[in-house]
Amino acid sequence: MGAEIKVILAERLAQMNITRYRLAQLSGVSYPNIDAYYKDRISRFNKETLLRICLALDCQPGDILEYVKEENADA
Repeated sequence: MGAEIKVILAERLAQMNITRYRLAQLSGVSYPNIDAYYKDRISRFNKETLLRICLALDCQPGDILEYVKEENADA
């Protein structure tokens, strides 16, 4: 396909010095779900989960999601 959405939650949490466990407490999202986002191991984004994470971190979805386009994807 040549492009993907990457979850960069790990970077955001490191910048804010917040653990996955603490984010789970703040957001009300289960630790396994937070861990899946943290490790970028999700294939479908849940709107409610993204909302809860963004509210807990006081951020926008673009702060934890990144569009990555592969160079020379057509080559």
